[in-house]
Amino acid sequence: MRKECWKEGYSEVLSPQMLSARILEKSGHIAHYEADMFLWDHEGQRVGLKPMSCPCHCVMFNRGGAVSYKSLPIRLSEFGVVHRNECRGSL
Repeated sequence: MRKECWKEGYSEVLSPQMLSARILEKSGHIAHYEADMFLWDHEGQRVGLKPMSCPCHCVMFNRGGAVSYKSLPIRLSEFGVVHRNECRGSL
């Protein structure tokens, strides 16, 4: 699968597994999915395990310097892990 992604021009990225809750609040994930997320306080800061890749990819996109439609598409792929506090077998 990785070879196919590279062949199609995708750059493989790897996002962190533990995120500041500020990123998840800004993306709207906490407002919609807080009950299904692993969140806790760590050294006075609220953090959580990555429930989805999109908040991290938005940060990468913003830091990538894309300022025009001419720089699109930006092709990112990630074979990462996400962590959700859901019942077994739920979709």
